[in-house]
Amino acid sequence: MSLKFLSEEFLTLCLDRKFMEAETLCGFALHSAWFAVNDLIRLRRDQYRTTPAFRDWGIYAIVSRSSGRMIGHIGFHEPPDPPHLRLYAPNAVEFGYTIFPEYRGVGYAGEAVRTLMGWCVHLPGIENFVLSIAPDNAASQALARRLGFSKVGEHMDERDGLEDVLLLPAAQFIEIRRRG
Repeated sequence: MSLKFLSEEFLTLCLDRKFMEAETLCGFALHSAWFAVNDLIRLRRDQYRTTPAFRDWGIYAIVSRSSGRMIGHIGFHEPPDPPHLRLYAPNAVEFGYTIFPEYRGVGYAGEAVRTLMGWCVHLPGIENFVLSIAPDNAASQALARRLGFSKVGEHMDERDGLEDVLLLPAAQFIEIRRRG
């Protein structure tokens, strides 16, 4: 599994339904489930356009090394330390992920999350990781617990409904990773 950054140009090609051009640009095969998330694609593309700092964060394809095919996506909700996260943790970065149904249950989500956090811990100012997960999303809740996240609150997301806010201090992630 590898993570491949999805540029504004790639997202625009997808929104314009120019999928062959998008695949040529990104170098991997798209999955049909990607075509169903136009709202997310548009949201992230618009964030690139309106928030220059977001261009350094954004969204990534999760790509199978063996098949060269997109098996999901992972990405940041916004640049680090947004005001609404300071209630839970200063210097935090929030991200979310999706593994397409036929690839679930074999560890791709955990590997993608650890890879993304592993990249972040080397950046200055990232002290905390935040996930917002629906209380009934048993698989993601279990993964978050295995990774060391703990619930620090909950909020009502206007698109996704009630979500638990889960926190993992970066220092704790580094220690867990060091111990293996």
